[in-house]
Amino acid sequence: MAVLEAAHGRRRRKGPHAGGGGGGAKDSIVASCSLMLCVTTPSKPSDPKPSKQTQILLDQMSKSADDDQSKWDQQEMKTQIELNNAKVDKCSADQQFIAQQVRANGQAVAQLTLRQFEEEKSSASHGSSSLVYDDEEEHFLNMFAKDKNLQKPEQSNVPERLWVSSTTMHLEGNAAKWYQAYKQTHPKISWITFCLAMEQQFGADDYRNALTELIDLKQTGTVEDYTTKFEQLQFDITMHSCHYDDLFFTSHYVSGLKDDIRAVVEPQVPTTIHRAAIIARIQQNVLDRGKNKYQKAPILHKPNPQHRTETKTQPVSGTLWRDRQLRDYRKVNGLCYTCGEKFEPGHIEVCSKRTKPHNNALVVNDLDRELSDDVLNQLAIEDALPEQFCQLSLNALTSTDTSNNIKLKTRVKNKFMLTLLDSGSSHSFVSAQFTQLAGLPTVPMSPRKVKLANGEWIVADRMRHSPMQCDWHLKTLAFEVNGRPVKLQAQALRGVRIEVTHRGEACQKYKIASLTTSPPSLQFFESSAGVQKSVADYFREAYKLEMHYDFLPCLQVGSDQRPNYLPMEVCKIVSGHQYWKKLDSQQVSKLMDSTCQRPSNRENNIRQVVEHNDYNRTERASEFGMEVDYRPTSVQARVLPAPTLKYRGTGSESLCCPKDGQWNMIKKQVVHGARVGNWACVNFCYELPRDVANIETYPIKFCSDLVKWSCTTGVDMDNLRLPIYLVRPEQVENDLHRLCQDAENKLRVQKIDLLLAILPEKNGNLYGNFKRICETEIGIMSQCCLDKNVRSAGPPYFANVAIKINAKFGGRNLEFANPKESLPVVSIEPTIIFGADVTHPAALDDTAPSIASVVASQDWPKVANYNGIARAQGHRKELIDGLEDIVKELLLAFEERSKQRPKQLIFYRDGVSEGQFKQVLEQEIPEIEKAWKARYNEKPKITFIVVQKRHHTRLFPNDRQWIDRSGNILPGTVVDKNICHPTEFDFFLCSHAGIKGTSRPTHYHVLRDDNKFTADALQSLTYNLCYLYSSCQSVPPPAYYAHKLAFRARFYVNQGSSDVATSVGSFGSSAPAAAAAGPNPLPEIKGELKRLMFYC
Repeated sequence: MAVLEAAHGRRRRKGPHAGGGGGGAKDSIVASCSLMLCVTTPSKPSDPKPSKQTQILLDQMSKSADDDQSKWDQQEMKTQIELNNAKVDKCSADQQFIAQQVRANGQAVAQLTLRQFEEEKSSASHGSSSLVYDDEEEHFLNMFAKDKNLQKPEQSNVPERLWVSSTTMHLEGNAAKWYQAYKQTHPKISWITFCLAMEQQFGADDYRNALTELIDLKQTGTVEDYTTKFEQLQFDITMHSCHYDDLFFTSHYVSGLKDDIRAVVEPQVPTTIHRAAIIARIQQNVLDRGKNKYQKAPILHKPNPQHRTETKTQPVSGTLWRDRQLRDYRKVNGLCYTCGEKFEPGHIEVCSKRTKPHNNALVVNDLDRELSDDVLNQLAIEDALPEQFCQLSLNALTSTDTSNNIKLKTRVKNKFMLTLLDSGSSHSFVSAQFTQLAGLPTVPMSPRKVKLANGEWIVADRMRHSPMQCDWHLKTLAFEVNGRPVKLQAQALRGVRIEVTHRGEACQKYKIASLTTSPPSLQFFESSAGVQKSVADYFREAYKLEMHYDFLPCLQVGSDQRPNYLPMEVCKIVSGHQYWKKLDSQQVSKLMDSTCQRPSNRENNIRQVVEHNDYNRTERASEFGMEVDYRPTSVQARVLPAPTLKYRGTGSESLCCPKDGQWNMIKKQVVHGARVGNWACVNFCYELPRDVANIETYPIKFCSDLVKWSCTTGVDMDNLRLPIYLVRPEQVENDLHRLCQDAENKLRVQKIDLLLAILPEKNGNLYGNFKRICETEIGIMSQCCLDKNVRSAGPPYFANVAIKINAKFGGRNLEFANPKESLPVVSIEPTIIFGADVTHPAALDDTAPSIASVVASQDWPKVANYNGIARAQGHRKELIDGLEDIVKELLLAFEERSKQRPKQLIFYRDGVSEGQFKQVLEQEIPEIEKAWKARYNEKPKITFIVVQKRHHTRLFPNDRQWIDRSGNILPGTVVDKNICHPTEFDFFLCSHAGIKGTSRPTHYHVLRDDNKFTADALQSLTYNLCYLYSSCQSVPPPAYYAHKLAFRARFYVNQGSSDVATSVGSFGSSAPAAAAAGPNPLPEIKGELKRLMFYC
């Protein structure tokens, strides 16, 4: 008997579970801009229209210019036609060559097909199959033979028994000497053995070297040279293995291109190397044309019979578009090309800015401005650019503040700049005048045409990288202030209480409703006098405050009808404010470390808090005559023995006796191993494989080791026969279906069994989307592994993954050596064990549904496999809706699996507080009785147990003999006196080993017991059930599985990102009326997964 001290606190009602989710941000921020600032120059204001006489003259000159342009276009078209004819001739020749290859390939395919039929017939009679591909055999022959055009033995009508002899006659050099030595140790050599031995001896290094060289290959010269070298390595690899698909080669081809070429090729997402090479060559030509602007290039302008006066002024590439606009504008409006004033007869002589023309130049009114050949050459190059590079929307052009853009006033080097982030623009643009004024460095880039909202074009030829990083999916804007990183997120501050600092002692408090899209100097409101005034001006006049952080948005602390704007710099968050939003992984880790205390430290802290509060001296204690004992309550406890576990095999080696809630599977195999045949692996760590020196160690080696250790553990898992698929995390929606279809086509199966995923980090969005697509859209079992665990995986990790896969596929990891002793009451007659839980959305969410999940055992008397059902129900409704129908369905599944009907029922209910016990007795238990009576027409024998983990009771041992290595109480410690209810059936049980922090015992409360359990029997049953999971859990598997299924179903309704405490599915509406209409049903689990434990 152990004596414990119990720190017993007030029990509280169970709150919402932790998790991801939350309401999405408003639609004011949508996917828009890239992270590049293109430098442009603003246009000048319009000038007056010309007179009628000038207009007639301009029209005649325009007609003459159009005629000249037409002749030039005809000549250019003729040249283009000749080039096209040459390309057509080349394509015809290529098509003839391809046709010859197709005919040759057709003959080869026909021969291979006949051979395959013969091999299948031979395999059926002899029970063996070839392990060598035909293309690999041909590679072996051509690599070492004297005659490189040597045919295969079967093509030469050589009997199969002489294939090896006939082939070895043509070996030469080291290959011939090796064969003589190999024949002495292997007198009887089959054709398959010979091919594999040749590959192992001579081909392994070539394959590995070619693969490594292909991964490391980078473009240093032209695209053509790079493509030729890459295809050579590709063919070397495919000769040895045909398992690598186009996606593998294409992704590595694109990654090896030069940065300026890859930036254009990668967004096109080419699916083949041929397609990627075409795009790369086009981009290379564009870059080459851009470089010609800074070199002496042949003149491309049309010939002019009239002499042009050459000027010595070198053209500035960034102003050519201005020259064109200025020339066309003055031409249409009849203005002087030089000074822009109204052109009239005799203006040339009085124009102060115009140089005197030469004698042989036209002096009608000088509309043909003196342009050098260099200027015309550069104008021709720009005209040859693609029709559309970038777009600048109307909002960005006019600086209009709409719901689809963000307007930020930025201070750069003490100069203010208005930055507009807009969904209609492909880039962000800043004027060249501002970059010169602020002294901002820019770098040259290939000229890019920018299409304005009014249909006109401008050209940007310099670039400055943006200091802001925009993530439109997560709706965040990141930048730096005085070297410190700052990240703003839409809706992240909604509901946070703040207090102002500009009113002195009158510290008024507000609650943030939203953020504005404009800084204080650009955020206007209507004053009491009816005057429009900016927030910055108001604070300057009313409080004598100048805005030092005018680039930050304002806080909106009022209502939509009566908004109230406050600058951020006059606000601070109220101290002691409770944070309701979701924490990131780093914050969660730090929080757990700070609250995770060893049992001895926690006990001392509890004692110190009680003594510090000094309850006996409080006024209320004196009034009621109460006295508080500052010492913990001493209670008697028992330690239940652990059950004896049994694995596959006979004898003592198959038995296992856990100690302190822990055991290992050394030299042990699962009782019933599942079969995993065809499977694939997808790697979401897109950037990581390029940094690995030896690609065989990551992640191919992981898959190989997983298969090895799975077989050692007793799981029948085949080798991976497909290449590792590489997918970007943001493309999981689009690529996962295609990936599975490609794997099924290559393996020639209707559906693969398992999809193994390697995730870069604990990313709730990626994990949730991956699971949702696999289970509700494709219908395939999945298993996720973190990249950091994959890199450092050892035997324990492989064993844990193997037994999880085994449980998901319906296998059984272990069983009790003495079922009657370990499963009291349950082992006597057929029993179905239920587990149920309800999870709720976050505290700040008022529309998302609650998720109810119920699981039930299917394989009496083993009670290791469970079938589960999850449903969405009303917002924050704790009692399970439609429990009668759920129980009926699970009873039917039990009969189908166990081939008999259950005689008694045990129900573990999680997530119910003490204040809801009466509701459960009046609503849920009658629903179970109705389902049983409808099925079996009799009253059921129900044992209903509530499982509670959220309480403040901790147990600390007085004697060191009753503690484990972490200082916690031993697994199996049970307390049912003193601190329990005096008349009702409840107890505290700690069934797991404390690894970190202080163990929290689970409180079990029996609401109904028709099966007449004794306290010892029910406590022993509950404790022993915890060992049927892969490791000893703190709650029985039925309750734990129901908890996991409910959280898995949360991903099915959570389609977007969120920032609140649990995942939320809003079903497309945030209005309370949408929630009142009832939740949408959860998507159905596809295929056979609904009968398996895919959620474990």
